[in-house]
Amino acid sequence: MPAEALAFLKLAEETLRFDYLAGAVTPVTYPHVAGWRKLPEMVTAYTTYKSHFRIEGQPERWLRPGETLCVCHGVNHQIEVVPGTDGVSRWSHVNFKMLGSVDLFSLLEPPPVLRGSTSRKIGDVNEELAEIHESGLTTLRQLVKKKALGFRLLELVTPEARVREGSAAFLQGAQRLAAVLDHIERHLEKDLGREELAELVHLSPTRFYAVFVETLGIAPSVYVQRKRMQRAQQLLIRSDLSVKEIAAQVGQPDPFHFSRLFKRECGVSPQHYRLEARKGLV
Repeated sequence: MPAEALAFLKLAEETLRFDYLAGAVTPVTYPHVAGWRKLPEMVTAYTTYKSHFRIEGQPERWLRPGETLCVCHGVNHQIEVVPGTDGVSRWSHVNFKMLGSVDLFSLLEPPPVLRGSTSRKIGDVNEELAEIHESGLTTLRQLVKKKALGFRLLELVTPEARVREGSAAFLQGAQRLAAVLDHIERHLEKDLGREELAELVHLSPTRFYAVFVETLGIAPSVYVQRKRMQRAQQLLIRSDLSVKEIAAQVGQPDPFHFSRLFKRECGVSPQHYRLEARKGLV
């Protein structure tokens, strides 16, 4: 096995984490449209109805009964049910992360449609995850089962995923910056200056900036802002906090400035994003 692949597996073994955000078994009837949206997590949805979906920049595709839609976080997509094909969606919204904050599916690209026995098994896993989530975690056994199901879902998705170009080099750099990336993830509500972040990896601010840009392709301040907007997306979907409260939780005390930043990053206002993202979650 190539050294790069071995290094990837070692990092995954040591740091891979599964986060379950939402899911259910949802009856779906025509007319049903999940409008254009970018979600801050990965979606897998096994459906028993016929629909067509669009991914920005790609041709329209059909999703037939018994197939699973798989969309990575941040991908702009739309789903529309075909008339006369009511059914159910067994869906989950999840994240898999390495090194504390690196999204696994920023390194891997799964196909948007999964079929056959793999699809059916994903539906079964999603249904079990939804049942555990609905009942609430009250025992260690439930927690272990939830984690096991999460990694079972990953096991089903990854065999058909391709490795994105540059992933090995990205991981190598990200490992060097792991303390910084984890600190950012945990302290988005705080002022995160370059000097403070540089100290975490024992570099001068100038050298830190250069290493960060070389590794991630963007400035530290841009990375922090994107992470803040991603967290804001999650809060807009899954909480009833006001825009002002969400702004404060992601380090933006001025809600008007936050709304401008959010619209620039996500294309719509926070209020509009909340309305559209909550429509027909599947």
